[in-house]
Amino acid sequence: MHAYSQDLRDRVLGALERGEGPTAIAQRYEVSRLWVYQVRRRWEKEGKRQSLPVGGHRRSRIAHKEAVIRG
Repeated sequence: MHAYSQDLRDRVLGALERGEGPTAIAQRYEVSRLWVYQVRRRWEKEGKRQSLPVGGHRRSRIAHKEAVIRG
C-alpha cells in the first residue's frame, strides 16, 4: 500500500481547520474516515503533516545458518 500524497494531507488538514467534519472530508477526497482521523491525530499530537517513514531493512532470521543451508 502506498502513502497518500502530501498535497492530499494538506487539503484534509485545511478542511479540518475550516471546521468541516471528518465524514464529509472523507467522502469528498475518497479516503476512509479512519485515515482522516489518523492524519488529524498525528497533526495534533506530533505537529507533523507528513506520512510515517517507511520501515527499514529486516535482518534475515536464518543468516547465521547460511553455510549449513548452502551445504
